[in-house]
Amino acid sequence: APLPLSLSIGAWALKQGAPQVSAVRGLEVATREAPQVCMGAGAGLVDGAERVALLVVADGTARRGPNAPGYTDARADGFDALWLRAVREADAGALARLDPVLADELMMAGRAPLQVLAGAAHGARWSGELLYADDPYGVQYAVGQWWPAAA
Repeated sequence: APLPLSLSIGAWALKQGAPQVSAVRGLEVATREAPQVCMGAGAGLVDGAERVALLVVADGTARRGPNAPGYTDARADGFDALWLRAVREADAGALARLDPVLADELMMAGRAPLQVLAGAAHGARWSGELLYADDPYGVQYAVGQWWPAAA
């Protein structure tokens, strides 16, 4: 079946970065999906798989200034710092603990996809890097990558 536009673009980006990938599967999670459901979905993506690459698309808060869609909320900076640090340090546990109520109040559409990542990464050691983080238009955006940590 055709993928929604957001997943189609993600599949295209994944194939551009890893042309050897033979199969691409999309998973869309609702913004307000429960953390346990998200983590279970992530664990299911990697269960029994020899190799998996994930492309996770997740916006940060949208309350980072007067031009933001949600205007300004002083809590946004700290909440974004928390998940950005988790991405930089490849800390799946910190992503798993993101508060869904606060994320919703801060208009963070990406909490659920980040918790899918947490479920997929749980139990393994990872290294991470935050390649980009900025908040144009009052919405926090970031690009990071994780890879298996050396034993």
